[in-house]
Amino acid sequence: MILQRAPGLRFLAYVGNGPVRGLWTFGDYGYAVSGDKLYQIDNMWAVTEKGTVAGSGPVSMVDNGTQLFIAAGATG
Repeated sequence: MILQRAPGLRFLAYVGNGPVRGLWTFGDYGYAVSGDKLYQIDNMWAVTEKGTVAGSGPVSMVDNGTQLFIAAGATG
């Protein structure tokens, strides 16, 4: 095992208290579910809380070009 630095990696944004349950890009934004919150991330790395997502496990996300759908277990 070796410990090697990773050039180019740097902190860009703090997104919630975690754990990160899912990530998705849609339009000009990134979306992250961290803990039980949904966050929108813009191109300047500003993070905006958008709502609450049920459950605690991984989520699935999909979009149709207009709307973002998040499935958290049996809850959408």
